[in-house]
Amino acid sequence: MSETGFYRVFKTYKNNNEYLKYKINNKLIKKEITRKDIYELKQAVEEAGLLWGIIDIDKAKENSQKYKLKALQGKYGIQI
Repeated sequence: MSETGFYRVFKTYKNNNEYLKYKINNKLIKKEITRKDIYELKQAVEEAGLLWGIIDIDKAKENSQKYKLKALQGKYGIQI
């Protein structure tokens, strides 16, 4: 289960700065996309043709930063 409420998105830290990382690692695809801003991460993931979505509403609300959840929903997972 994701700690952020978003599919395949985890928090990571570098030089005391918090980042959000989308990570996929299977037989077909090995890819990591890291951004500070959740919306920029969503855009980068979708541009790469990867799945994006909300899998836990409560956790997603905590990690949505300044955005409304509707702006962060994807084709995968919970629809708002």
